[in-house]
Amino acid sequence: MRRSRRLVSALALALVACAFATAALAYTLDEIRGRGVLRVAVYSDFPPFNHAGQGIDVEVARALAARLGVKLSLMPFPASDENVEDDLRNMVWKGHYLGYGPADVMLHVPVAPEIARSKRIRVFGAYFRDSLAVARNVEAVPKLATLDALRPVKIGAETGSVASTVLLGFGQGALRNNVLHVASGYDVALGVKSGRTGAGLARRTELEAGLRDVPGIAIEPAPVPALQQLSWPLGMAVTADNAELASALEVAVREMIEAGALREIFAAEGVTWRAP
Repeated sequence: MRRSRRLVSALALALVACAFATAALAYTLDEIRGRGVLRVAVYSDFPPFNHAGQGIDVEVARALAARLGVKLSLMPFPASDENVEDDLRNMVWKGHYLGYGPADVMLHVPVAPEIARSKRIRVFGAYFRDSLAVARNVEAVPKLATLDALRPVKIGAETGSVASTVLLGFGQGALRNNVLHVASGYDVALGVKSGRTGAGLARRTELEAGLRDVPGIAIEPAPVPALQQLSWPLGMAVTADNAELASALEVAVREMIEAGALREIFAAEGVTWRAP
C-alpha cells in the first residue's frame, strides 16, 4: 500500500501538528460523547478516499461521528515510509513524535491476522473490500486472456507495489520494458485516461475512481490466478482496551451497510462498494 501519500514531508506534518499539540491519548466512548467530538485519522493525499478533505473515508468518518451523536474532527496524516504498523503507532496508540495524534479511531486499516495480532490495537469493523484489477483501453488491448496481451502497450503500475512485481516478473521479464512506474494507483488510472499508457494494474477502487465515465475503458480482474484470489477487507482500529468504542463503531458500520449508506458514499466517487 505504498502510495504518493508516503512522500509527504515531515515538515507538512509538523505544520498540521500545531493545531493538535495538546491532544490527549485516545478517549473512551463516554468521554467522546461527553466531549462531543470523534477524532478520526484518515490518510491524506489518497484519492478517492481523501483528496483535499473530500472522499470516501472522509464521508465514512462523518457518518460514523453522526451515528455516535457527535461532531467530527478529521485528522489527515501522511502514511509512513515503512508500513501500516508505523501508521497505527502514530495515529492510534502512541501519537507522532511531532505531537500529532493519536486519534480515537483510524480508518482504512487492513483486517489482516499479522496486524490484528498486535496487543496495542484492536482491528475491527471492515467496511469494504478491495482487490487488484487491470484497466485497459479496449481499442489498444481488445482482449485480455493473459497478461501477454499487454505486450503492445505501455502499462502503468505503482512503484514498489504488488502490481509492479507481478508485471515485472511475468514471462521472465517479457513486459519489463513496457512498465511505466508512477506514484500511486490513482495515477495509474490517470495514465490510462490520458492515453499515456494503454493499460494499468492497480487497486480496483483507484482505477474505478480515476476512470469514471471514461469511454472505451474496461476494468476487470487480472488474468493471473493468484491475483484473482487476492482481495482484502479494510476496516478501522482503536486502542486494544477501547472495546466499548469499537463495539459502537462496529454497530454503526453494520447499520450503514444495511441502509445502503456505504454503497452511496462509494458511488459518489465512481466506485462500486464491495462487501467486506
